[in-house]
Amino acid sequence: MAIKGKRRSKQRSAPRPPKREPVAVPTPFLRRRWVQVTAGFLVGVLSMMLGLWVTNNLREADAQSDADARAADRLAAATAYQQAVRSAYGKVGVVDPGVPPTILAEMNAALDALAKGNAQSGVEDVFARAAADAGKARKELAGFDIASTVADQGFNAVSAAAYTGSAATLIQVLAQYRQAALIAASATAVGGPEGERLTDVAVELRDTAQAQLIQGWTTYLQALEAGGRAEGPPGGSGVPGLPGG
Repeated sequence: MAIKGKRRSKQRSAPRPPKREPVAVPTPFLRRRWVQVTAGFLVGVLSMMLGLWVTNNLREADAQSDADARAADRLAAATAYQQAVRSAYGKVGVVDPGVPPTILAEMNAALDALAKGNAQSGVEDVFARAAADAGKARKELAGFDIASTVADQGFNAVSAAAYTGSAATLIQVLAQYRQAALIAASATAVGGPEGERLTDVAVELRDTAQAQLIQGWTTYLQALEAGGRAEGPPGGSGVPGLPGG
C-alpha cells in the first residue's frame, strides 16, 4: 500500500486588531463657548457694579466736602455774631457763657431805690452814665450787619431768622435801657408827683427791657448752636436747638 504523504498545514495569519476611529480631543474648559459667554457676562456685571461703587463714593465724598464747607461757613458766621454781641454787651455789663448777661447793675439799683422814694446822692450821674453806655452799645451792635453775615452761609430760614430776630431784640433792649435811664434822670431833676410818674415809666421800660433781654438772649444762643457754636453755662445743659439748623 502506498503511504500517503502528510500535508503541510497552512499557516494562518494572526487576526488584525480592529481599526480605531479617531477620538476628538475635548475642548479645554476655559475655551468652551458657554464658559466664555458666562465669564464675559459676569465680568460685565462686576465692572458695572465697580463703576457704580466708585461713582457713588465720589458723589458721597463731594457731598461730604460740600457739607464740611457749608458747616465752616456757618461756624464763621456764628463766631462773628457772638463776638459782636459780647463786645456790645460787655460795655454795659458782665457776659457769662450760656446765660443772659447782668447789665447796668448800678442803674438798676439806683432806679429801684428811686421808685421806693430813697433817691441816693449823685444818682443823676449814674443815670447819665447808664444812658451813654447803653447808647454806645446799641450803636455798636446795630452797626453789625447780621443779614449779610448769615446770607448764603447754608442756614435754613428758621436759623437765619434766629440770627436776625435775636439781633433786633438785643438792639431794642439796649435802646429801652437807654430810654429808661434818660427818663429816670429827668425824674430826679423834676421831683414831686411828676417825678414819681416819670420814675414809674422808667421802671416799666427797664422791666420790659429785662424781659426782652431774656427772650432775645435765648434766641441768640439758639442761633449760635445752629451755626455750630453752641454756648452753654458751665456744668449745665444748652438751650433747645433749632430744627434743621
